[in-house]
Amino acid sequence: MTVVNSPSTFSRESLLKQGPILEVIIGYKIEQVDPSNALYALIDTGADDPVIGKQFASSLGLPIIRECEVTGATGKEEATIYLGQIYVPSLEVGMYQEMIALDLQIAQSRDYQALLGRTFLQYFKMEYDGMTGTVTLMKNPKHFPQEDKQSP
Repeated sequence: MTVVNSPSTFSRESLLKQGPILEVIIGYKIEQVDPSNALYALIDTGADDPVIGKQFASSLGLPIIRECEVTGATGKEEATIYLGQIYVPSLEVGMYQEMIALDLQIAQSRDYQALLGRTFLQYFKMEYDGMTGTVTLMKNPKHFPQEDKQSP
């Protein structure tokens, strides 16, 4: 289980202002990614798929899957769909996902650089406590079975 919230504070006010934010690492092969490149992603239950910024996506060298038109809160837009891995250090889990590359203009004024939608969240249980400002995220043990932690 991990606590999700604004990177600066865990308060009701920060949850209202920023929404639930999770630290992630995005890349193609996480074992080759520098952990210092961690970023914050907004958990967005209104989004279908993960969204990352266009410039960020191209800088990662992720493979392009296709080009298509997507519809979001700001209307229709041509987008590039990339394949990459989203790794959550606090939960020690990663998964490959299709990611939509768009201009994340709103994120520039916030503390996040990506959005995590329902295709990501389907593998987790999320509890949102608006009274305390805490959000918890737990991995589904059926999707992420416990690895054998015994010493060799």
